[in-house]
Amino acid sequence: VYGARFLEHMAERRGEETLGELAGAVADQWIPFRLGAASREAFGASLPGSWDEWRDAVAEEQRETVRRMSERAPVTEGKVVWDGGRLARQAVASPDGAAVAWLADDGVADPRVIVARPDGDSARALRRVNSLGGTLSWDAGGGLVFQDIEFAGRHRLYSDLYRVGMDGEAVRLTRGLRLTYADVSPDGRLAVAVQEGEGTNRLVTVDLGTGAVTELVAAVRDRHWAYPRWSPDGRRIAAARWTARGMMDVVVLEADGALAVQVTEDKAVDTTPFWMPDGSGLVWSSDRTGIPNVFAARLPDGAGEELEVFQATNVLGGAAHPSVDPSGRWLYYSSYHADGWSIRRIPFSPADWFPAQPPVQRFADDPSSAPPSPSPAVGPSPAASAGEDPPVTYERRPYRALGTLRPHYWIPRLRRAQTALDRSGRRHDVVRPSLGFWTEGRDLVGRHAFTATGELSFGRRFAGAFAYEYSGFGNPVVGASASQDYDARSRTLVAEAPGGDAAEFLLAVRERRAMLTASWLRRGVRRNAALTARAGLVRSDFMLLDLDGGETDRASLARPRRTYAEARVGLWASNARRHPFSVSREDGVAASAAGRVRRERNPAASGRAGADGSYNEVVAEIDAYKSVALPGFSRHVLAARASAGYAAGPGADQYHFDVGGASGESRSVTGYRLPGGRLLFPARGYPQGGRSGRVAWAATVEYRFPLLLVDRGAGPLPLFFDRLHGAVFFDAANAWGPALDQPGFDNPRRPALTSAGVEFSASILSFYSAKATVRAGWAAALEGGGSRFYVRFGDAF
Repeated sequence: VYGARFLEHMAERRGEETLGELAGAVADQWIPFRLGAASREAFGASLPGSWDEWRDAVAEEQRETVRRMSERAPVTEGKVVWDGGRLARQAVASPDGAAVAWLADDGVADPRVIVARPDGDSARALRRVNSLGGTLSWDAGGGLVFQDIEFAGRHRLYSDLYRVGMDGEAVRLTRGLRLTYADVSPDGRLAVAVQEGEGTNRLVTVDLGTGAVTELVAAVRDRHWAYPRWSPDGRRIAAARWTARGMMDVVVLEADGALAVQVTEDKAVDTTPFWMPDGSGLVWSSDRTGIPNVFAARLPDGAGEELEVFQATNVLGGAAHPSVDPSGRWLYYSSYHADGWSIRRIPFSPADWFPAQPPVQRFADDPSSAPPSPSPAVGPSPAASAGEDPPVTYERRPYRALGTLRPHYWIPRLRRAQTALDRSGRRHDVVRPSLGFWTEGRDLVGRHAFTATGELSFGRRFAGAFAYEYSGFGNPVVGASASQDYDARSRTLVAEAPGGDAAEFLLAVRERRAMLTASWLRRGVRRNAALTARAGLVRSDFMLLDLDGGETDRASLARPRRTYAEARVGLWASNARRHPFSVSREDGVAASAAGRVRRERNPAASGRAGADGSYNEVVAEIDAYKSVALPGFSRHVLAARASAGYAAGPGADQYHFDVGGASGESRSVTGYRLPGGRLLFPARGYPQGGRSGRVAWAATVEYRFPLLLVDRGAGPLPLFFDRLHGAVFFDAANAWGPALDQPGFDNPRRPALTSAGVEFSASILSFYSAKATVRAGWAAALEGGGSRFYVRFGDAF
């Protein structure tokens, strides 16, 4: 928001053409992200200096606004009912006046419906919701009708009506009807609501007993409805109506949908109307003064009578979503402040209202905007049919994806070296660091997508991949991929060198893959799951290297090239959640399981350990999270993780699974492949691959806690510091097998690797768009002694 206002300021001061010059200056930079240089080239001024100038101008403008508003009427200071979060809206009192309910989201826990006494005392969360959209409405039985969203398939998100009682139990009233902004009629039989569809919406009534929908006002292009409310006698409906030319106004309809009163008609955003208890008038929110405030009007009794608009609040931040309790004692509203929205109330006292302040200049200067008072009040407005936009002409042609599917950018990619441990404990580079690129493409509709990577190591080895995905079937999503990559065995290989002496060698493998994939996805707002099947061919070329990384002629492998057929099936599901202020996933479980079969395509090697690379493999992982409400900017989290793997077959050797190391994020950050990587069997405090086998397990327990909200950037540099948090942990892991009593193949079970330590993490935003968590930790190895300091990107799990 501030960035947009700043650029608007620069366009006014330096000319609109300078915005295009700024975009060109940024795009032309060989060394990117130098906004200061681009600003000097486009604006002829430094970015920090221009920002300070604009900031001072805004501050002066706001001081003038405060002075102007304070002169016209006293500034409204509402009594706080609830200020426990950044979002709070739609406060509405129960029919008996004994309670008030509203929707809230503090960014720390789930969005929810809050119920309290009229003064806000004894507030409690009645039920969590998936969205704060829509309205709350009390029914005749003392329950609340609200709207919530849920997926129906992968691509369809529907809003439906629910009823929740004071015990927190909810009943679904409709299914797949795309209903919002429901309000229950005074007799409790019907709800008036907005039904979305075909690029617009319409007003409907919903039978709360059967869920049947009846059209009230038909859908029309360029007309949209919101916030309908029944009058106390059930004879009229007030609503907000948007029409072409950007007119968002409050209108009153008869119970059959006919227009009765045009309450406002201007370019301001007039919305969320609510009836006075006696049905004689309305209160609503409007930003006609430049700041959202609560306005009110008594409706005329007859034709030709003028409607006079009054102002009920004079706040400096904002007032929205007004409502009046049934006794006519209190006016509730959402109040905007630096830390977000809170629920406040003032006495409902029409005697204290004052004539509405005139519209601000941007509304008053608009020729299509007329002041809402005085104006004809009964019957359709003459301006309602005036100023229609000209019809849009277009050409109909078959959809072609290629124009938008092509790549539009590329990003550098850096990969660290892969190392192996020799018998003396020293590490050697097997696959050297590499530098390359990453790009992607996706068509406008989202049917086709691809990614492409290419890397060249400092040892002149090329790795790359291309993957294509088609989503046009809905389910499954199908794809194909081809790749070439290099991997390294985590320990040296002992082989016979010329002269009969045993020598140590590094073992690297070039693996080429061609795969077909199908994924069935089940999507939900809170629960997601996927089933993936993959099959294809794998070709492995094994290479013996000297300890300096060069190719050797002192030894050779009997079968350096092997080809396998491979198939894999995996299942994943999660209901864990992450809130805006969270330092970790919370309150849920994420689990995955996969089975893989690999078969050697050389029958002569069948069943021979060391020759036949065939194996069967099963791996599984479960992560669990539980939040704890303790002091801090977010909840503390107890997190636990367990993973296990088992492999069998002649190709399942003692190096099948690696144990050890500190896990990190599996995905790259803006294409840069960063230290860490998603490890299935981590053990902090030990080297990655410090233990291996064909049977493995790992377990972790962590206590995660918030430290500090930084919320600061580094000037114009592409780096923003969000928050700091920490964790203490205990890890345990082990791997073993096979135990064959054969030299080079025996790998008995030994005591588990255990460790304990502490981590400190910083959440950052880099390159203006890439979110990342940087973790620095220290772990003490409890089995064998020693300790390690490490830095990783991404969460441990």
